[in-house]
Amino acid sequence: IKKLTILMLNDVYQGKPVDHDSAGGLARVATLKKQILAKQPSTIFLFAGDTISPSVASRTFRGKQMIEGWNA
Repeated sequence: IKKLTILMLNDVYQGKPVDHDSAGGLARVATLKKQILAKQPSTIFLFAGDTISPSVASRTFRGKQMIEGWNA
């Protein structure tokens, strides 16, 4: 039996780290993805949307805060 792991993110409106830039953020997501793929190559990562709207940050920054993070 082959194992398949599915990981999904959605409703992500802010990609900055928390706790004075010491935890979380989109960089943490990228790190976790690399670690999981190293242990389980049969992993599918899905993003279900809602990265720009609706959020106060997206209205304020016109989504720029997320586009730059995803592109990085």
